[in-house]
Amino acid sequence: MLPYIPHITYKMCLKKILIYAPDIGGHRQVYCNVITHWALESKMDVILCIGNDWCRGRNTIIQDSPYINLYVTNNNVDFIDASQKPPQKSDSEYLLYLENYIKPDLIFVISGDEFNHSLYSFMKDLIVSKRHSSKWVGIFISCFYYPDLANWLKQRVQKFILKQKLNYFDRTYWLDEYFVNNTNIKNKFWLPDISKSFNISVNNDDAEFELLYPQIDNFLINNKGKDVLLFLGNEFNRKGFDFIIELALEDEQFVVLRAGDPLENIDESHEIMDKMSILEKNGRLLNIPKFIKNPRLIFLMEWYA
Repeated sequence: MLPYIPHITYKMCLKKILIYAPDIGGHRQVYCNVITHWALESKMDVILCIGNDWCRGRNTIIQDSPYINLYVTNNNVDFIDASQKPPQKSDSEYLLYLENYIKPDLIFVISGDEFNHSLYSFMKDLIVSKRHSSKWVGIFISCFYYPDLANWLKQRVQKFILKQKLNYFDRTYWLDEYFVNNTNIKNKFWLPDISKSFNISVNNDDAEFELLYPQIDNFLINNKGKDVLLFLGNEFNRKGFDFIIELALEDEQFVVLRAGDPLENIDESHEIMDKMSILEKNGRLLNIPKFIKNPRLIFLMEWYA
C-alpha cells in the first residue's frame, strides 16, 4: 500500500524541490531549515518529506521544531509524512515513487549516510533501476570510509556500498574535508557543517534566566581561575563525555558545566554517574537537567568556557 500524499498545488512558473529527511534529529532539522530558505529565496516551491513523527495526519506537524514550524503556514511549502513510507520499500524506491507522482526538478537528501542504509535496502537496491528524471543532491554528514584504512578488504566492501548509494546522486556534499580531498568521487564538494538557521525568533525567557543565572554565576565564581569544560547535550549519546569527566577528576584545574536533557538510562553507566557525583560534591560539576534556550545564558557559559 502506498503512503498518503496530500494534495499539492503549485504556481506554474515555479520549479519544485523535494527535501527528504526521514530522520530529523540533531542538525538535520537545521539543514532542512537552511535548504528550504535557500529554495524559497530561489523562487521554488518546496515539499518537505520528513519523518520522526514531525508530521502527523494530513499535512500537520505536532512535535515542536522552530526550524520547521516556521514554514508550516508558508503557501509555497507542503509537507509529506516520511514515516508513512512502507517498510518494505527502500529510500530509493520511495523517492522514485514520489518523483513520479510530484515531478520535482530537484530532490535533496538531507543525510546520504542513512540513504538505503539497511542490509535489506542495500541488497534490494542492487537490482533496482537507478534511473531518475530529477536532479538528486545529497549531504553526507560523515565519511563513509577512511582512504588510508589498513584493512584492505573492509575498505573494498565500504567502497562498494558507497558506490551503490552514489549511483543515485548527481552531486554530493560532504562535511569531511579530508575525505573529499583524498577520494576519487565525481561531483563531490566540501560543505562546512551547517549550524546557523534562518528566521528563528530568539527565546529571551526571563524566567529561565532568573532561575539559572544565579546557579551558573555562583559556580563560575567558586571556580574562578579554573578551566571550564562546557558540555551541551545528553551525555549518554555523545562521545567524549566520559573523557571530560575523567579529565576533571584527574586534574583539579578543570571543572565541568553541563546542560541538556535530564539524565536517562542511568543503568547504562553507573561508573559515570558515580564520578559525576564526586565532582558535584566537590563543587566542580554543575549539571543543569534541561536544554537552555536563553541566548544570554548561552553567551555567559561560552564566555567562561
